[in-house]
Amino acid sequence: MIWGYLDMLDGGKAKVFRKKMVGFRGAQLAQTLQSEGTPAKFQELQDFYYYQIGDSDVTKIENMKSMIQGFPDRKDELNSFVKKEKISHRNSEDLDRTIQYYNSFQ
Repeated sequence: MIWGYLDMLDGGKAKVFRKKMVGFRGAQLAQTLQSEGTPAKFQELQDFYYYQIGDSDVTKIENMKSMIQGFPDRKDELNSFVKKEKISHRNSEDLDRTIQYYNSFQ
């Protein structure tokens, strides 16, 4: 089973969300007399990131280029910021800084 929840990292006109995913692996019995069984456990999975501008739909961040396309009013400024700061779409702090930079223009 896989569960997840959204966590808002930064708000304003534009918002960025992190979807935390947690999986559950059930206990497995020993297959032979010499092996041991494994207990049930929760396992953290890869996080996914989303953004939203105003009241529009929430959009998954696949890469920085596609995210920047979603901000047509500040596309050039965001492009230069992402290149200058070496922003990654897999790092929550980087995405938070990018959204804060965009919201600073409002």
